[in-house]
Amino acid sequence: MHDQITRRVWALSCAVAVTCSYPSCAAATDLFGTQPFALDQPRINALLRRGAAEAPLTGTDVLGDEVFNIEAFYDTGASGVILSESTADVLGVNRARFPESAGTLVTFEDVGVAGSDTFNVSEPLHISLAPFHPLTDINNLSTQATVYDQSFGPIHTQVGPLNVVNPLLSDIDVFGMPTMRGKVVVMDPKPVDTLLDTMRTYVYEPDTPFDPGAKDIDPGIPVTNRTVRLSLASFNDFTTIQPAGAQGPMLAANPFIGHSPYPLDPAASDTPPVVTDTKQPEVSCSIRVPPPRCSRRNWRLTFTFVMCRTPRTLTIRDLRPLTR
Repeated sequence: MHDQITRRVWALSCAVAVTCSYPSCAAATDLFGTQPFALDQPRINALLRRGAAEAPLTGTDVLGDEVFNIEAFYDTGASGVILSESTADVLGVNRARFPESAGTLVTFEDVGVAGSDTFNVSEPLHISLAPFHPLTDINNLSTQATVYDQSFGPIHTQVGPLNVVNPLLSDIDVFGMPTMRGKVVVMDPKPVDTLLDTMRTYVYEPDTPFDPGAKDIDPGIPVTNRTVRLSLASFNDFTTIQPAGAQGPMLAANPFIGHSPYPLDPAASDTPPVVTDTKQPEVSCSIRVPPPRCSRRNWRLTFTFVMCRTPRTLTIRDLRPLTR
């Protein structure tokens, strides 16, 4: 499952494109401390319903309490929504069959870096999300309608993977791109600096304003000073559904920094490229990004991402006018 979660994010390369309209250039910005691994991954709280206006699906935890909240990894590297078998069983999620309820269980196969993973497919579900924050009022039926306020569906999820050997990987839920489309996701990693806390994650409608007075609990969408252009890749060609003709899980394209390795539309992609170099011996830890002010032109920045056993280095390899 770990391979399934991260199989695409390790493929990310790095590029930045900036459009500026100022007469002079300022110094670039160096971001120090780029590490070879992350201290935390974004997570999200979620609930499931069979109908958009129905009550959440509930189950009983090990203490005998009624629960409905799912704490899931929130991952742009996941094309779909993955429910572990234990989560699906506790909440009573039905597995899809073809044809209809009397047929064979539908199976979905996806290819990751360690090979293929096989899943069942769920019944159609409606998903609602709540912020990942210690103050979020989870598992409260009286407030769920306002707390879990970002909704999607109906969605057929993946259930599994099936026949997992490692028990540590058998109880992981992953909510991917189908639960991000049309929304703005805000992630606040500052609490992780303490090494004792977790990243905060919020999901908003695109026009939600920033609220500086609530920046630590419900910030809205902050004003940004850097924009990184992304490309999209669809990996549907690497999946299979059995039996033939059955409805598979909902999948959505994955975002990449730089050129997509498997673009949706190669002719339409003009995302700035990157250059990868694994031969250089650099061991410093820095990221250089373009200045917010530069001359009256668009510029393309090409970076080298140095892969080594020490903290990574990301440096500008080339700066040239963007070709129209």
